[in-house]
Parts: sequence; structure tokens; C-alpha cells
Amino acid sequence: RIPSGGLGLQIYPNPFTQSVKIILNSQNADGFINKVISVHIYDVTGRLVRSLSQPYPKKNGDIHFIWEGDDNLGRRVPSGVYFIRLEFDTHSKTYKVVKIK
Repeated sequence: RIPSGGLGLQIYPNPFTQSVKIILNSQNADGFINKVISVHIYDVTGRLVRSLSQPYPKKNGDIHFIWEGDDNLGRRVPSGVYFIRLEFDTHSKTYKVVKIK
């Protein structure tokens, strides 16, 4: 589970056609500085489609990820259900998104 103290998450739009925004709000989360936040996207078979990561910001604020609906090789993925797994320190949480034409 992602720690809830000072962290909020938005994933939109869902369903999406071109890209999906993943925004993690880090207000009052000073204890997480120097950690890395990773986003892994899987298809319904459990195959890893795309990975994104960035260091936690040194100041409170939002952390933005945008998944353009592509795989790690830059190829567009087909319409369907995908699972976005947010990993942070020793915590993780998975969310479902749907890509439509």
C-alpha cells in the first residue's frame, strides 16, 4: 500500500484514447525525499508494457507521469485494459485503466 500521509493520486482520463496522466501529490511528505517513484504498466496477461520513474522532488508538490499509450520501444499499444502499478519505497498499489480507440 502507498503511504497515505500527505500523498494523493489522480489518474485521468480513464478511459483514455491517446494518453493518461498520473499525478502524485506530495504535500507534507518530507520524509520521502531521495526516494524513487516508479510506474509500471502491464497488459491483461501480466506482461510489462512500459516503465517510467523519477526521483521524489526535494520540495512538496506534484509529481507528473504521462503514459502516451506506448510500450518501452515506442510502439502504440492496442485498445484494452491495462494495470498501472505505482511503486514507492517498499510500497505499491495497482490501478486499472482502459485504452479505447
